[in-house]
Amino acid sequence: MISISRGMHQPMRTDHLLTLADSRGILEHANGTVPRLAHGYCTDDNARLLIFAVRDGGASRGTEMLAHLAMRFVQDSQVPDGAVRNRMSFTRQWVDEPSTNDCWGRAVWALGTAAARSNDALLRHRGLNGFERSTRLDSAWLRSRCFAALGAAAALLINQGGSSASALGGSYVAGPFVAFVGLLGISIVAITLLIAPAYLAARKYPTAELAATLLFALAGAILLGAATDLVTLFVGLELMVIPGYVLAGYAKRDPLSTEGAVKYFLLGSFSSAILLFGIVVLWGVAGTASLSGIATALASGAANAGLAVAAPDASAVAMPLSDAVPA
Repeated sequence: MISISRGMHQPMRTDHLLTLADSRGILEHANGTVPRLAHGYCTDDNARLLIFAVRDGGASRGTEMLAHLAMRFVQDSQVPDGAVRNRMSFTRQWVDEPSTNDCWGRAVWALGTAAARSNDALLRHRGLNGFERSTRLDSAWLRSRCFAALGAAAALLINQGGSSASALGGSYVAGPFVAFVGLLGISIVAITLLIAPAYLAARKYPTAELAATLLFALAGAILLGAATDLVTLFVGLELMVIPGYVLAGYAKRDPLSTEGAVKYFLLGSFSSAILLFGIVVLWGVAGTASLSGIATALASGAANAGLAVAAPDASAVAMPLSDAVPA
C-alpha cells in the first residue's frame, strides 16, 4: 500500500501522464497510449494533474514539471472575475464560456492545494493568487461547491506548515497532526453544510442551529487533538460529544429521535462520569495532569502501585452504571 503522506510515499510511474502532456497542458483523451489531439484539453483534467503533482512533491519522475504545466493551464483558464473556462482545442483556442460549473470547483480545489502543500515557493504564490481570484464567486452547483470546499479547507491551513505552536500554558499544542485533524474536520463540516439545507428545508427543520452545532463539535475535535493534559482533553472530548446529543434529537417532533437523544445523553453522562473518575485516579497516582508526565510515571513504575489500588474501585463504579443504561 502506498502512503500519500508528503515525503513518505514511493515514486509512482508517470509515463502515461508524460505521454499525454505537451507544452500547453495534459490532453483530455487518449486511445491507449496515443493522445487524441482532436479532443484538445480541459481544465478538469489539468486541475486533477495539479493536485496529484503537488501532493507527489517531486518524488516521481517529471511531477515538478507537470505541476508547473498544470498550474499555468489552470490559471490561464481563469477570467478576471474568477470564473473558469473548461475546454481548449488543440489549436490553443478556448471553445466555451467561463462558468462556475465543475471546472471552477476543481480549479479552486487544485489552487488551494497548491497554495497549501507545494514545496515550490512560486507554485504556492501562484496558487494563492488564483485561489483568491476564483473564490470571489460562488457556484449554484452542489458538486462544484464541494470541490471548492476541499480547496478552501486546504488554504485555511496554509500557515500551519510543519511547525508547532502552544497556548494555555502548554495545555494546547498545535502541530502537523492538529492541522490534519482540522483539515479533515473542516472538509466534513463544509460538505455537510452544503448538502444539509435541502434536506432540512424539506422537513422544516432549522439550518442555522445545525451549522452552530457542527462548528462546536469541530472545535471540540481540534481541541481534543491538540490537548497535552487531562483537563484540556476532557473539555475537548465533551465539547465534541455534547453536540451529538443535540443532533440525535434534532428531529424533535419525531418520538424516536427524542428517545434516541435521551438514551444517548444518559449513556454519555455515565461514560463521562467514569472517564472523569479515571482522570482523577491517573492524576492522583502520577502527580501530574500532563500526558507526557503520566507516560513517564507509568514507564518508570512509580504509578503502578496506585493504579493497582484504584482499579477495583473503578470496576465497582462502572458495573452498576452499565446496568442502568436503557436498552
